[in-house]
Amino acid sequence: MTELHGIDISHWQSGLNVAKTGKDFVIAKATQGVSMVDAECDNFIQAAKKAGMKYGVYAFYDYDDGSPEAQADFFVKHVQGYVGEGILVLDWENGNTKDVATAKKFLDRVYAKTGVKPLIYFNKSVLGSADWSSVAKADYGLWYARYVDDLTDSVSPWKSAALWQSTSSGHVSGYSGNVDLDTFFGDKAAWDAYAGKKSSGGDTPAPAPKPKPEPKDEIDVDGWWGTDTTRLGQEVYGTHVDGKVSGQNVAYKAKNPGLAQGWQWESGSKITGSQLILAIQKEFHVPAADANGIWGPATAKRLQEHYGITEDGVVSGPSELVKALQRTWNAGKKH
Repeated sequence: MTELHGIDISHWQSGLNVAKTGKDFVIAKATQGVSMVDAECDNFIQAAKKAGMKYGVYAFYDYDDGSPEAQADFFVKHVQGYVGEGILVLDWENGNTKDVATAKKFLDRVYAKTGVKPLIYFNKSVLGSADWSSVAKADYGLWYARYVDDLTDSVSPWKSAALWQSTSSGHVSGYSGNVDLDTFFGDKAAWDAYAGKKSSGGDTPAPAPKPKPEPKDEIDVDGWWGTDTTRLGQEVYGTHVDGKVSGQNVAYKAKNPGLAQGWQWESGSKITGSQLILAIQKEFHVPAADANGIWGPATAKRLQEHYGITEDGVVSGPSELVKALQRTWNAGKKH
């Protein structure tokens, strides 16, 4: 059987050079719920197109962020330029994964709006937890996550999987971190069929426009980092938008009064870090030992150095550092 080999990635693999991976395809995260557009999606897809690779885009379903129809509409809105060329996928691993009806509503909605039948992604546990026959019978393909050397599982009610994710700790040329590795069971023509690509002689699809987040409202430059500042930062960085900076070390709270509403101060094992803070740390090249999603003196000093502010490692209230970030994010920039 002919196979294609590839990777699936998101903004967490920012910096990965798709063209150097030596793979046949890439599948990139496009949206999450109705609040997030992945900031790296189009960069990855355009690099794949330039390298002559096949590609796809996926929507991560967020059970707490909109109805299936709303999440499908949000996904279609932001991947419209890829329809007919890249495969479309529903990433079904969040919340009540036994809710087959909700998953099918999403799939049906995407199909109704694009004329292309998406695939659905999940693992062995989800497959065995519910009756997926209504989705299989509707001819929505399966992308199956199973971390084994050789895929011998029955994937009933599907006859076979279209895609297989075999590991989350793979490696590719030119990138030091871990990546998900995938196998597509078919050739390039089969991929195009899943993507709904028109046969040669039809109209050539227009170049894919870059997906962009919803227009952002400017916030007051007041030096206080509250929920509005967090939401704007999350939009700029393409992380989940909820206005919260989760999993922060309570030991830093008293010395940083400018970090206000929406900061969730924790202790012990609950200090898990925030996607937004981690993205900021990576953007500003905070030393690896401190790039853990947790705000601390090293992060504050690195940003203060960048903006030419006194490097004291604290965020006063109000704060010149926060004002600098607010101005930057109001301009739609990361730094």
